[in-house]
Amino acid sequence: MFLQLLIGGVAMGLIYALIAIEYTLIYNSCALLNFAHGQLVIFAGTMVTSLGMSFAAGWIGTIILSGIIGVALALSVFIPLKDVGKLYAIIATLMFSMMITDSVTLLWGQYPFYLNGYLSGIIRIGMIAFPVVYFYIIAICAVVVVLLLYFMNKTKTGRAMKCVSENKGMAAMVGINVKKNMVITIVLSVIICAVVGMLLAPLLSVTITMG
Repeated sequence: MFLQLLIGGVAMGLIYALIAIEYTLIYNSCALLNFAHGQLVIFAGTMVTSLGMSFAAGWIGTIILSGIIGVALALSVFIPLKDVGKLYAIIATLMFSMMITDSVTLLWGQYPFYLNGYLSGIIRIGMIAFPVVYFYIIAICAVVVVLLLYFMNKTKTGRAMKCVSENKGMAAMVGINVKKNMVITIVLSVIICAVVGMLLAPLLSVTITMG
């Protein structure tokens, strides 16, 4: 029992770690909070269970679509509204979240559904059984965190994003394209939401309230 709780706790802890990273990325970039986070998670969970493709193809398709949504969210909400008051951005992200919720409801209905065989199965260690999805969550979250650390610390774009988060004016003075880096940051944040949604889908029924 203790080992089951430990594995489950580590898996869910890593999910919350990704959520914290997602919030932090956008806040450091625009000094705004993403109130559409839950709906982006719902979209990804719904999409990956609806594409009807293989595991890899479903993930790739969902990540691409989430990236497109991230660009739209950056260019229509966060960047235009970052200097006009936080209340406007809060209202805009809430409106964006309502649009996603209504779109999901219109396309897939309001009733929960599952995808049989998606990250399902049991691993037995002696007399103890573990859901396979916990090990997928631990492995994928660990890979995502390592890749983010490498990207932020070792690549030119990642270091530019850190400069923009520290001081946008100084970053612009040294030739960094602030708007481009903000878009990249927000797209990265939305993709992290997608990863969270795709990992939560096997644990929770896919509904408009799972986020």
